[in-house]
Amino acid sequence: MSMKFFTRIHVLRINFHLNMGNYEKATKLLDKLKEKLPLDYYYTEKIYAYVSSNKLDKALHCCMEATEKLDPPSHLLNNISWAYFEGGLYDYCIDYADKALSLNPNDEYPLVNKGNALLEKKEYTKALPLFNEALRVNPKFSTAKSSKAVCLYFMKNYSEALLYFLDCLKDEGEEISILTYIAECYSKLDKPIEASRYYEKIIKHNPNNLLPYFELFNIYYSLGAAFKALDIIDTAIALKPGFAISHYYKCKILTALRRCNEALDALERAITLDDSLKIIAESDTALDNLRVYPSFINILNNWKEKMR
Repeated sequence: MSMKFFTRIHVLRINFHLNMGNYEKATKLLDKLKEKLPLDYYYTEKIYAYVSSNKLDKALHCCMEATEKLDPPSHLLNNISWAYFEGGLYDYCIDYADKALSLNPNDEYPLVNKGNALLEKKEYTKALPLFNEALRVNPKFSTAKSSKAVCLYFMKNYSEALLYFLDCLKDEGEEISILTYIAECYSKLDKPIEASRYYEKIIKHNPNNLLPYFELFNIYYSLGAAFKALDIIDTAIALKPGFAISHYYKCKILTALRRCNEALDALERAITLDDSLKIIAESDTALDNLRVYPSFINILNNWKEKMR
């Protein structure tokens, strides 16, 4: 049998492990079979395995070695670009993406690598055309869709960003980052009810993160849905009782419900956990109904005494 046949078998074995996420086995096979593999394949897949397993130091070392050993083809240049992106070396990422595109201008991967690096550098107007071009080449490229959506979000084009994020849900499922962007887009577009639905989904996926509870609280509070606001903040307190701002929010909603004694208890608990909340309480108009109570005045006076 020819060497080409055996090379093909080796490549199939390595690709199997890479596709299964067995990156350590893949790298061991790559090293074992290095002399029997095309050098560009060896470095392309080894960089891929290292980046995918978050071994960025090894990936970057491999990038430097690859550029010393051979004149890299476009697919290797793309993986080098990706490795530099993941390593936070965005100028190098852009440089190698440009080199890949000079060899293959219609490759969506270096287009997105370069776009993502520019996105990280906050050069949104330069990044957006790259994502557009990547989607022209491959309209179904989910990474290009999500990157374009993020770019549009930071350009404050929330309506169009929302459309792309919603499309990303079909490709990537209910990823928390995408759900969060969708909720934030709806909030920016002054659609609190729609936003609340997505914050509820985020909580279902990750009930231990307090931030969506606070976002839901603020939505319910702004809509005058006092009992929903109270329920959600009680849930947050049950989850992490030692988080001061939760008790402060509870104080606010109890004040709105004119349950002032309970509100004062919540305020005292909040300030016990975080003394700096007294500064906020002093000027917070949402607590005006509490100001007639001596205990509220005592709390502020005690704070002022400590500040002297």
